[in-house]
Amino acid sequence: EIGLELVFNTLNSLTLISFPDANYGVDAWVERAAATLSEEQAQRSRVLIGGLYGLLTVFAERGWNDFPAYLEGLAAQEPIILRDELMAQSYERVAMTPRVRRAGIVMPPVEDLLRDRERYLAFVTEVAEMEGHEKFLVSELNEEAHRLLNHPAEMQSLMVDHLSEMWDQVLSPEWERTLPLLTESVEAFRQLDFHEITPYEAIRAITSRDMRGMLDDELVGVEHIIFAPSPHVGPYISPYSAEKMIRILFPVRMPEGVRPRAPEITRSELLVRLSALADDSRLRILELLTQHDELCAQDVIIMLDLSQSAASRHLRQLTATGYLIERRIEGSKCYRRNPERIEEILRSVSNYLLGR
Repeated sequence: EIGLELVFNTLNSLTLISFPDANYGVDAWVERAAATLSEEQAQRSRVLIGGLYGLLTVFAERGWNDFPAYLEGLAAQEPIILRDELMAQSYERVAMTPRVRRAGIVMPPVEDLLRDRERYLAFVTEVAEMEGHEKFLVSELNEEAHRLLNHPAEMQSLMVDHLSEMWDQVLSPEWERTLPLLTESVEAFRQLDFHEITPYEAIRAITSRDMRGMLDDELVGVEHIIFAPSPHVGPYISPYSAEKMIRILFPVRMPEGVRPRAPEITRSELLVRLSALADDSRLRILELLTQHDELCAQDVIIMLDLSQSAASRHLRQLTATGYLIERRIEGSKCYRRNPERIEEILRSVSNYLLGR
């Protein structure tokens, strides 16, 4: 299914502006929007996104038509019931993930987590590290989240008041600006039939990313996939897993061979692809891979004298934009060039500049 998924799109955009340094190469609006926030607004956003995001996304699954309806729904709940229901659903979601089950993580009773801050922080850290979400592991944010969970009325007030403020001041105007682009993308993809192909084939056709081996856990038991174009994720894919369902936010684009009515879509795609090349380290990585069939992350670190974090950041952006193909070899991430994607990008630049 292809849709706009306004609530998830809005929460995802709020995540980007709350942690603007967490991802490189996302839409330029993210940095501009983050710069408009006061220190107090930025801190409230980080607490909600860094500490309570699981609860926000679980509530988003209740089928709201738009973000204002989502906010009204949050405000209408009894605080304790809201806290208990969302925490129970979020907790169950974590417990059922294949990575958690394989890792054998002991799931302590929810009551114990609420009562014991240190146990809560240790559990959140263990799950985040296992899921690869270390960028949101800020101790003071999780400490504040634990305090709010024990004061549900204050937690609900923060959710409703801050999200309403962000919607009115930052997110709603941007949604109105980008809605025509997103709608055109959704309508174009809805003309195609994806029912007779595999999930990975559908993901490749819609997102232009080959995600084989990268979403295996997220697709376990899934019966329903919803794709939604995002104006802000840059080259990245944002999956949101629920019971037997996964939502995949992807960079707004058009199907292959379909020329957009709105030129902003073409420009947006080109900016995402070309921005990945506007860095000397990333160009040097690509140059290295013209000389070697495949290199692992540690090889790149040594050959280019990069820190692990810098190499990871550059490799992630090159993979997300499709210049590189990633695979795991005995636990290591290794990379090779993606000639097909590179040729496709060169054709896109040529067609755009020559008006074809």
